Amino acid sequence: MNQRLVVARQIEPRRKTAGSPARQTGPLKRSGSAVDRTLFLQRTVGNQAVERLFSSSRALDRIPKTVTAEPIIQRAPSPKSFHCPDFAGDTKLEACLNDRDRLRPGARGPSVEKVQKALLHDNIFIGPEGADGKFGDNTARGVMAFKDKHHLGFAAFPDVGPGTMSKLDELCGGGLPPLPACKFIVRYGNERQGSACDPPGCLCNAQSCGGGIQFDFVDIKASGASCPSLANQPVTEQVTSDAGCLAVPPPITGSFTLDAKGQVPAVGATDTYRLCFPRRMVELDVMLVVGECTQTMTQKVFVGGMLADTRTIKFKVLFRGDVSAPDFLRCDATVTRS
Repeated sequence: MNQRLVVARQIEPRRKTAGSPARQTGPLKRSGSAVDRTLFLQRTVGNQAVERLFSSSRALDRIPKTVTAEPIIQRAPSPKSFHCPDFAGDTKLEACLNDRDRLRPGARGPSVEKVQKALLHDNIFIGPEGADGKFGDNTARGVMAFKDKHHLGFAAFPDVGPGTMSKLDELCGGGLPPLPACKFIVRYGNERQGSACDPPGCLCNAQSCGGGIQFDFVDIKASGASCPSLANQPVTEQVTSDAGCLAVPPPITGSFTLDAKGQVPAVGATDTYRLCFPRRMVELDVMLVVGECTQTMTQKVFVGGMLADTRTIKFKVLFRGDVSAPDFLRCDATVTRS
């Protein structure tokens, strides 16, 4: 009897329970797609087992794989070096360039003098004492003016750091030329052209080609131990011109005198430069073929007989056909100063 029961259990089909998947009794076949493989697992081990398998797989994916990752090697950046030979080799200035140190008011020595000379070459006034190697109040104001001029930031602080040294190195280029015994700094302002000019004006008459420019002297300063007092010093000019468009007489230049404090007077310190030549001096067909011409004037300013500043003034005359213009030609000039 016990033997018959055993046989009965062996041939009795397994009952289905609620929630249990029907299992395949025949041979199981796998398919290549992900869906078919998932269905195969569900038929083989059940839904709950498949869910546990997928959950453990997602958890493993969230674990950083640090074992096989390549190690990240962080190297210290190479120190910056100067291109300007005047600064190269100065350990103090190199430390400022690399943000390891600062040059501050109260400092003295060759490093200060090098910075002072570079500021003067950029027409930054550092006081009448000039490049004396002493970082005083005038040099501090000069450093702040330099930062403001070149938009370096921190213009309210007079210290010399990486931004200031980087810009000074850029401006230096291949080296600073020797400074004159007295370095003059001449500032101009209120530049105007066309109808905005005051008398005698910048416009040429209707029968002439060209144009003009007008500007004011704003300030004149001198820096260096060899500079004279600026009080009551005469300011004069010399102008030369090439014949890029036509050979014309140089413009008449004015002169003025600094007041008892060495300051520019409020009236009379204005320059007007014009290049005007009659249209008949150049044939119309020639003008239109050429298209344009450029004439250059060189302005030299003297203070007390000493050369204080040199500027270049360029007149670019454009010849264009225009039915509304006299002789069907427009030939106005654009003027630039540098």
